[in-house]
Amino acid sequence: KGGFFSESAGHDKFATQAIHRALQADLGEASEAGVAGADLLKKARLNYEANSQVIDDLKSTTLAKLFNSKTMPPPEKIENAFASMPRSQIKASMEMLGDVDPGLQQGLQRFWLGRAMNKGRDAAAALPSGEVRFDPDTVLKNLKNDDTFKAVFNDPRSRGQVMEGVRVLRKLGIGTGRPSPQLVQKTREGAGVVQSLNGTFVARFLAGTLAPTAFAKALFTKEGVNNLRLIAKPTSKPAAVASAMVELEQMMESGNTQ
Repeated sequence: KGGFFSESAGHDKFATQAIHRALQADLGEASEAGVAGADLLKKARLNYEANSQVIDDLKSTTLAKLFNSKTMPPPEKIENAFASMPRSQIKASMEMLGDVDPGLQQGLQRFWLGRAMNKGRDAAAALPSGEVRFDPDTVLKNLKNDDTFKAVFNDPRSRGQVMEGVRVLRKLGIGTGRPSPQLVQKTREGAGVVQSLNGTFVARFLAGTLAPTAFAKALFTKEGVNNLRLIAKPTSKPAAVASAMVELEQMMESGNTQ
């Protein structure tokens, strides 16, 4: 995954390079030998060479330097390093992580999106309790022309999903102090059918006072955005809206969202 044999005792750079060259040579000889599976070996060699070049190109990046150790750095250290990276490094790193470590890629995307949601808090619209509302309009404006957003979410479909989710929140009036009357009514009616619906969560969701990372969790997955779509759909029944709210709570409130 980028630090070939870097966890071996002594971390012998010279030996590692020799093994690297020998492996490339063996793959090349086998792929040209005409034996069974030679075509697959040839593809493997080309993929290995291509990824090795990418890894070499990224060795000087902040993220790569962080992983040049024998132990996995803590999440906070990874996140802080990622947050300080220039956009060009973010773009290259995210493209590579999509191939070699999708889990880490998604974790960094969620982290970045949570920070973006935090910037969407409207301090001018603080409630008497001191809670600050999440403002979808501000988030949309911030993300629309943000090149770093494009670098972090390098797949246009994932960017589109996030933007659509924020638009649905805006349509529902989340954080405006004027949530959709239809949604409020359906939620009340649905509460009589779906006993597991949490009234406190619903109230905070409608007010937009849930933690920014909670909204980020809803926008990050297809399931979250699909639930938002269902809630916003005029023809959705109260019970379906309430059930979608229950699923959103499980998703948005999991872990520490404060």
